[in-house]
Formats: sequence, C-alpha cells, structure tokens
Amino acid sequence: MQRHTLRPFAGRTSSEPGNNPKASVSEVMQQAAHFSIYAPLRLLALMALCITTFTTTAYADHDGQVHDHDTDTAHSEQSLVTPVNVATSTQASTSDTSNISTATSTNSGDAIQQFVAGDFSQRQTMLSDWPGSVESLDSLVEFIANDELYQGNGGQTYLLNKDDQLFTYPNKEETADWPSDLSQITLTNALRSALIFGQAKVKLASDKPAQRLQAVDILADNIDQVDPATITTAAANEDNTKVKKSTNRITGSYRFQKW
Repeated sequence: MQRHTLRPFAGRTSSEPGNNPKASVSEVMQQAAHFSIYAPLRLLALMALCITTFTTTAYADHDGQVHDHDTDTAHSEQSLVTPVNVATSTQASTSDTSNISTATSTNSGDAIQQFVAGDFSQRQTMLSDWPGSVESLDSLVEFIANDELYQGNGGQTYLLNKDDQLFTYPNKEETADWPSDLSQITLTNALRSALIFGQAKVKLASDKPAQRLQAVDILADNIDQVDPATITTAAANEDNTKVKKSTNRITGSYRFQKW
C-alpha cells in the first residue's frame, strides 16, 4: 500500500511547528510587525473611549447644574409672583374695607341721607318701612317731586333748586364748593309706587288725625293701585269721624270701580 504525503499549496506555509523552522520564524516576525502597527491604534482607541466617558460624565454634571439653575429660576419666578398675590390680597382687603365703609355710610346720617346713599334694594326696603319721621318722608317726597335731591361724588347729599343754587344737606346752607360730579336722585316706577304707598302707610300709623287724613287723600289719588285690605283695615281702626268718613268714601269708590 502506498502512502501519500499531503503537501501545502504553492505560496502557503504550514503553521505546524517543526515542519518548517524558517517559516515559523517568519510568522513570528510578521505577527510582531502586525502588533507593532496596530498597538498604537488600539491605544488611541482606548484613549478615545476614556475621553468619551469623561465627556459624558462632565456633560451629565453640567446638565445637573442646568437643572439646578432651572430650579433656581423657578424659585425666582415664584418669588416674583408672591408679591403680586400679596398685592391682590391687599386689593381684596381694600375692596372689603371699601364695602364696609359704604355700608357704614349708608347707615349714617338721617333717613334721607341713608336713602340717597342706598342702592335700589336698600331704598325699596326703606320705603316699605320708613326709619325716619313722617315729616322726613314728606320732605323726601317734596324734594323728589321738585327735582331738587342730588348726590355728590363723595356720597354727600345736596339740594339744587331751579335757580341752580346748591345747598348742603341737612343744614341747607348755600355753598359755592361744587363737587366734581353731581347726580340727581330719580325714581323708577317701582320706587315711585313704593314711595307713594310708603308715605300713606306711615301717615295711617300716625297718632295725628291730620296725618291720617292725608294718607286717605294719597290713597284716593292712587285708587287703581290700592290694596283693598289696606283701606278696610284703616276704616275699621279709625276713631276720628272725619277720617272714617273719608276712608269709607274711598272704600265705596273702590267698590264702584271694581263693579
């Protein structure tokens, strides 16, 4: 039997040691040369990796500082907002104080001054249950009928006559010190009706027959708006003959109108 020895291809050196000593030395030299070429490259790659890692860490630290700066900015903005909130609270407190002052001014002075200072609902309440005297309500009716009742921009009550003479109220002294704004006190239809029947109600409760007689006349002039119970009650409680006759006359007129 023949034995065949495997031979390497042309140009190829066997890597098995002992087969070709010269070839082994050559390979060692080639590997050394190969290592001497790529070693600096690997070193550079390692340095690049270290630089990248250091840069990333430094950036992370910088980013943390940026976030801290943002936090400081937010705190700064919050500190800027706080005085505004305090100012708003101060304004609200001032507004509340102003409202209290307005309410206090509404409750100060005589009944006419309170009426002038009040709003619609306050005036309506006052007319349904007048807090002053019968005479003060008569004066209010007269002032409004003559277009003389005015209010200054500071809440003061004035009387302005047809000759453009301005008088302070309640002392009724003429003054040349006119307010910057002067508004006339006028009544809506609802307040005018409330004024008429408020006046009649106050006069009917008076202990003076003359006042009660005036109340009957007021009711007679507004018979179409009169509540019949008001007249019936007034007639039943009346002990003055003259007033009682007048009241009964209104009752008869009222029944005739309704019939």
